[in-house]
Amino acid sequence: MSRKIEIPNLDDLLRRYVAGKPEQKLAREAGVNRWTFRRRLIAANIKPRNVSDSMYIRWANASADDRTRMLDNAHAATRGRTVSTSEKHRRALGKERSCSHTSPTENVLAIDMRAMGFSVIQQKAVGIYNVDVALDISSVAVEVFGGGWHSCGHHAKRFFERTVYLLDHGWHVVIIWVDSRRYPLGRGAVQYLVSFCQELSRNPSSLRQYRMILGNGKDAPVCKSHFNRPADIERLCCRNNAAGGYNFVSR
Repeated sequence: MSRKIEIPNLDDLLRRYVAGKPEQKLAREAGVNRWTFRRRLIAANIKPRNVSDSMYIRWANASADDRTRMLDNAHAATRGRTVSTSEKHRRALGKERSCSHTSPTENVLAIDMRAMGFSVIQQKAVGIYNVDVALDISSVAVEVFGGGWHSCGHHAKRFFERTVYLLDHGWHVVIIWVDSRRYPLGRGAVQYLVSFCQELSRNPSSLRQYRMILGNGKDAPVCKSHFNRPADIERLCCRNNAAGGYNFVSR
């Protein structure tokens, strides 16, 4: 019979894992391989984090220098490679089918919106992009932004391209900025989305709208990192007007 490996400080290791410490690092500290440690997690009714969850925690705990290095490494890995539009479409559909890029916060939002009677698709493929939480009937693309990378470098540039793309393809866009300490996702954001969808149902011919709120449902402060300064709205309007013109309502 195989002998169960004893880990004397297991309770402390499990607490540290829940607090955000990496699985591989704790397994090494315990003197066991990763899969042995994972079995201890499952036995303790702790769900192991997926890659998306781990990267979210890693980014949240990283220093400014570490974040810069992470972004540089990611860009270096793909620099010089051209991805065809058809491949981007296939990737987007693959993400929708597998739902492999969802975060815990997005999952909570999707559950809450379904409880309110909405049809929800997570990682909805819209052309070459994926929407975090799509309220399909109302054509509302909800993006949950947590962490500071969304407003940095390449990600900021991609944000404008992506937002215009969604609007051009007939979607309203609502950005929810979430911070676990100051404005975590709450009922206020759910109620805001419900009210917005009700507003759209009363006026189904409404032009596409772009809105920005916090996790508590309140208006996002006007600042560069939230993409809601007059200059940001003007940038979106100018790009979108050239492609056909939509109405922008930033809140």
